[in-house]
Amino acid sequence: MLVDLRLARRTRQLEHQQQIIEAQKAESELQKLEAERRGQQLLSALSSALTRPVAEEYQQSGNSPLR
Repeated sequence: MLVDLRLARRTRQLEHQQQIIEAQKAESELQKLEAERRGQQLLSALSSALTRPVAEEYQQSGNSPLR
C-alpha cells in the first residue's frame, strides 16, 4: 500500500517535470523563431539601404549600424 502511494506520487512528479520540460522546449522554439524573424527584419532593413553583401556582412558580424 505505502509502496503504491510512493510510486503514484513519484509518477505524478515525473509527469509534472515532463510537462515543464515540454513547456520550456516550446518557449525555446518560440524564442528561436522570434530571433530568426528579427534577423530577417534587420537584413531587410539593411538591404534596403545597402547592397545585400554588405548587409549580410553587417548581420553576421553583429556590427549593425541600426543597433
